[in-house]
Amino acid sequence: MIIGIISWGGGYKMPLGLFDLHCHLLYGIDDGAVSLEESLCAVQMAWDEGISHIVFTPHYTPGKVSAEKEVILKRINEVREAAENAGIHGIKYYCGNEVLYVSGVEELLKRGEIFTIADTKYVLLEFYQGVRYQDMFQGLSRVVRKGYIPVLAHVERYVCLYQSVERIEELRDLGIVIQMNTECFFQRIPDVRMVWYRKLMKAGYVQLISTDAHGADRKPPRMRKAVEWLERHCDHGLVERVLYENPARLLEGRIL
Repeated sequence: MIIGIISWGGGYKMPLGLFDLHCHLLYGIDDGAVSLEESLCAVQMAWDEGISHIVFTPHYTPGKVSAEKEVILKRINEVREAAENAGIHGIKYYCGNEVLYVSGVEELLKRGEIFTIADTKYVLLEFYQGVRYQDMFQGLSRVVRKGYIPVLAHVERYVCLYQSVERIEELRDLGIVIQMNTECFFQRIPDVRMVWYRKLMKAGYVQLISTDAHGADRKPPRMRKAVEWLERHCDHGLVERVLYENPARLLEGRIL
């Protein structure tokens, strides 16, 4: 559902009401924003890009020190309050983790040590870029068997999935949600790898796009160019699903 529009140079109308379900804009938690001021600046940038729903997903790496849940929730409230004081009133904020999959993650989820996305059954999972497909599939299967729905973060990074529609289809059949980063759509002349992943998007295999932003300066939240690309290259129904219907259903805990 489109809430409104923003006018950009050249006559382009930027939709409001966009969703960012993967970012590291919560300050002082991981390798993202380093201060409340930077978080606030990045939130303003996200709003300017048309984003009105932000899921903070700080990294969670099993076996390493991660921020306590109480700290994460406290800082989300601080960012919300700072944004409202700065006149940014239209954004809804949610909590999650970007979880590096290792054996045993499913048990940590069951014990409640990891944030799922907006307290739903959806969990944002990443793997090492060089992971073997068999290991990825088995890990995702274990999480599914525990009753969760994995959202595979930044699908474009995994060597084992490149040029294998069959593997992508197998993951979709397992119930995995495929997420792609918006930076995949920034290059005017994309490299061969990005050409393939853009074809994956146009064919309907990708269900979500997110910024994976890390701050106001280094990898800021950028959505506009990705939306422009989708509007030019994908059919209207696919654009509506990827930008609005799928993320909205996910935040409500509904099946995509």
